[in-house]
Amino acid sequence: PIVIEIVDSEEKISGFLPALEEMMSGGMVTLERVQVIEYRHAERKE
Repeated sequence: PIVIEIVDSEEKISGFLPALEEMMSGGMVTLERVQVIEYRHAERKE
């Protein structure tokens, strides 16, 4: 099995669903609300 997670706004994910349905021949899609406790990203090294 493969799990692909997408984290974005509800509007953007809803807009992407029709394209996703076209790509899938089988599988499962779930939508879940999350509570973000902490978010960090590393500085880009140049």
